[in-house]
Amino acid sequence: KERNNKMQISAEAKKVGKSATVEFATGANLAENVKLFGEQIVNDIFLQQLTVKVQAGIRSCVENGKDPQAWASAYKPGTKMPSIAKDPKAAARLAISQMSDEEKKALIAELRGGK
Repeated sequence: KERNNKMQISAEAKKVGKSATVEFATGANLAENVKLFGEQIVNDIFLQQLTVKVQAGIRSCVENGKDPQAWASAYKPGTKMPSIAKDPKAAARLAISQMSDEEKKALIAELRGGK
């Protein structure tokens, strides 16, 4: 089993303030990767990455008051994710929920025409 395609993969270890890059050899296409690693591994990795992408879409829907299932039904892996139009009220509620009491008071004063 020969590995022809070489990837550079980097990671940062923030706890110790260091990073490293390694060279990792893979097949050049799906068929080669299945031959090198097996169908189950290639499919498992696909499903893991798909889960991460769908979770990001779900989060965006929840944050913007949209229907996650409608978004998921329109999503096709490998294409740009369907647009999630932002609900300005939902975005404002989220932003305000993350503010301290002092920041909220300052915002209210600003909205009322104060400083």
